[in-house]
Amino acid sequence: MKTLEEKTKLRLSESTYRGILDSLSDAIYILDKDGCFLDVNIAAQELYKYDIESFISKTPEFLAAPGLNNLEQTFAYIQEAYNGNPVRFEFWGLRKDGSVFPKEIRLTPGMWFGKKVVIAAGREMTERKQAEEALRISEEKYRLLVQYSSDPIFSFNPDESYRYINDAFARQFGKNPEEIIGKTPFDIFPHEEAEKRLQLVRNVFMTGEKGEIEVKVVNIQGEDKFYLTMADPIKDSKGNILWVTCISKDITLRKKAEEELKLKNELLKASSAEKDKFFSIVAHDLRGPMNGFLGLTSIMVDDIEELSAFELKEIATTMRTSAINIYRLIENLLEWSKMQRGKISFDPQPMFLKSSLTKSIELMKDTAIRKAIELRISIPNQYVVFADIHMLETIIRNLISNSIKFSFKGGTIEISASKTENDMMQIVVKDFGIGMGEEMVSKMFNLTENINRKGTEGEPSTGLGLILCKEFVEKQGGKIWAESTEGEGTSFIFTLPQP
Repeated sequence: MKTLEEKTKLRLSESTYRGILDSLSDAIYILDKDGCFLDVNIAAQELYKYDIESFISKTPEFLAAPGLNNLEQTFAYIQEAYNGNPVRFEFWGLRKDGSVFPKEIRLTPGMWFGKKVVIAAGREMTERKQAEEALRISEEKYRLLVQYSSDPIFSFNPDESYRYINDAFARQFGKNPEEIIGKTPFDIFPHEEAEKRLQLVRNVFMTGEKGEIEVKVVNIQGEDKFYLTMADPIKDSKGNILWVTCISKDITLRKKAEEELKLKNELLKASSAEKDKFFSIVAHDLRGPMNGFLGLTSIMVDDIEELSAFELKEIATTMRTSAINIYRLIENLLEWSKMQRGKISFDPQPMFLKSSLTKSIELMKDTAIRKAIELRISIPNQYVVFADIHMLETIIRNLISNSIKFSFKGGTIEISASKTENDMMQIVVKDFGIGMGEEMVSKMFNLTENINRKGTEGEPSTGLGLILCKEFVEKQGGKIWAESTEGEGTSFIFTLPQP
């Protein structure tokens, strides 16, 4: 029998044990090797809403939420802990009121009043589980938002390979994300474009600062798409850059609007330059012949009684030449003005080329005769073109006039034609005059360029006639150009469609 002193010590020991056990905030369970409860603390009783007697000699099956735990595994964990190996696992409990909750269990081997036992410590995880679930849902929403975003989203590893890409990025190249992840921009873009993108990524890795660039992508359909790509460094708690994430915003419409605005500005500048040229022609080239014309009339008025018949004829001839030049200039100005305003008629029809040019060539013979220039026509009678007769006559008249102007006295001008392989007729007006250098040839069909120069006998030249020829030829679906050598002459060549 135990002495009074031994009984007193035992009661004190049990009292101390109970005090310590019940003071713990975690639910504590003492289990034997078969998993039966030998004791529980107050925290365990409050957690399950059972008194201590309801626990004793029961197993964890008594506290398990139906269908949520693997009880066979639970008892295996108890055996493992009993044999000296601590275990941690999750367990879904069932309270007395029927509510279910998750908790974390830690099993460790221990001694209970000299008996080998398993000590289980449990802590409710409801709030943590809710937080984890909320985080999981949030991450899933974020993943779905990123994955199915219409904006391309992607990230780079420090080795410049793709760490992640979403569907919008991969879809541009007709691929799945898995086909691109792990590769580099050099695998999917031309070298220059890949280098441009990686330079941004390198700068972000190096500086830790955000960056952005505008890039172009040719997608699987062959369309040009423009994006503003913004790069952002992702850092750990110590500030080290883990990777760089990029988001691209489609700015194709904006870029197209900018290009259209740029084109309109260029057209406006060209229109303004043409207007300035137009007024320059009117102010300078029209004024010159008019001044000469007025000067001659003044001489006739002041000195007519002293002038001989020969001198009067010379003055009249010069006045006639000035009047013809003024008339042709005004005619070209009116034609050009109507062309710019879309007021000129356009009625192309099949016609024999040689007979259609006869009228225009006849009108130029007087001018040619004054410089003793021969006009030679080498066009087969059966050649047919599909053209507007008024435009064709204007083209030939201007080209022959230009050739006469820059030909030497007693020279020759040849008008010929030949068929080309693409169902076009090629017409050539060739002179053997002063010719031109390459720079002048490149400028002669541009109204904004000043190529005014006088003819071999001082004839004025505005360059407007050639501009008119270019617009009339192109209106009919043809092309016009010049081939020339200084001192050897010039060939003006244009094409017109055959019917």
